[in-house]
Amino acid sequence: MLERVAALVGDLRSAGVPVSTSELLDSLVALRAAGLEHRSTVKAALQATLVKRPEHVNLFEAVFAAHFAPDPIAISPGLVSTDLSDLLQSLPELDSAGLAAAARHAVVQFGGLTEGRSLGVDYHVRRVMRNLLGDDAVSIAESIDLQARLDAFEIEMHKQRLVDEVTAEVRRRTSADKGTQWAWREARDKAPENLDFLRLTSTEALHLRRTVRALSRKLAARLRARRRHSHSGRLHMAATVRRSLASGGVPFEPVFRRARPQSPEVVVLADVSGSVASFARFTLQLVHALSGQFSQLRTFAFVDEVDEVTRWFSHGNDFESAMAKVNGRARTQGEVGHSDYGSVLTMFSERWGSELRPTSTVIVLGDARNNYHSVRAPALEGIAKKVRKLYWFNPEPRSYWNTADSVIAAYEPYCDAVFECRNLEQLATAVEKVS
Repeated sequence: MLERVAALVGDLRSAGVPVSTSELLDSLVALRAAGLEHRSTVKAALQATLVKRPEHVNLFEAVFAAHFAPDPIAISPGLVSTDLSDLLQSLPELDSAGLAAAARHAVVQFGGLTEGRSLGVDYHVRRVMRNLLGDDAVSIAESIDLQARLDAFEIEMHKQRLVDEVTAEVRRRTSADKGTQWAWREARDKAPENLDFLRLTSTEALHLRRTVRALSRKLAARLRARRRHSHSGRLHMAATVRRSLASGGVPFEPVFRRARPQSPEVVVLADVSGSVASFARFTLQLVHALSGQFSQLRTFAFVDEVDEVTRWFSHGNDFESAMAKVNGRARTQGEVGHSDYGSVLTMFSERWGSELRPTSTVIVLGDARNNYHSVRAPALEGIAKKVRKLYWFNPEPRSYWNTADSVIAAYEPYCDAVFECRNLEQLATAVEKVS
């Protein structure tokens, strides 16, 4: 068992989950106390001692499935019914072992898993659940004619239990087929913070919206703590001399004036064209959730024309309705109808450049794909000279920059930093540095 736990910890570390030696020792103590009879008990003991952050749970699940085979369960013939109502109504009666057996039988029957030809976990899980529950998973409660909403909620909870068991079984089989490294790499890539903004499915986008809200709270707490514990101000000479009298005039303990860190004044220029719309959406959601950390926040949206949309993001307004107004009512598109960074930067400088101040921080959100229009880099240079800092957030992989119609190299010299922001983790890092 020691060797298996050590191997699991090694893979967790490779996957990016921090596990210290003391935590490894704690896990062994927990296993001794909990016992090794049941896989679920072993899993609970290891997860409790080795995983400290919610975002690492999926990685742990993937690595654990690759190292620990499930408990032996007898699969009864006909345990899984393809009839929707029969299956759902029988779920509440299944205990953990019965549910695991049902999931295993379903994966064998409907998963399409072939040795050496396993695809992604999500693909095989969707295939199983589509066969079991049909395509319309939202109206499951209605399809079995339940009257009470409480009963409907209970059915949804049991259905989710089945989905979790099917996912665990598919993950175990694909891990056995492709190896442990493949298992945790796929789990890491599927984690919300690593999802690519430009390749989101509708389900992933919905989940990521909830993740952004949670992330904004964490970031806000970190920013407040950083300002609270920021370095001291300038040396207070008079107070230092007074304190030195107690040590014979030797200034052992210098006194500093209290620092007064200022919240930044932020101006956001967001490309909301179709190619980067999802990136702009999540970035604006995060920035506006952190608006309390800024002394002022102004937002501008553009495609080939630019319009200020700050009024729709005022305090108390729903973010979804604000984005709907941006997409439907903001004057962001002109005759061209696709991104024209040179024209937009010139327009912004002419209309609002006089309102920029040396205390402002400007953030440009976009891929810098200019559709072969004129770059007009001096417009960005003029903006940079008027403000304290200028940053560019680019949602494309760095390897794509300056290919085809990407002109980020023309703008980069005038930016204090250009950040690759393909996913939420990179975006959070960039926002924290800017703030």
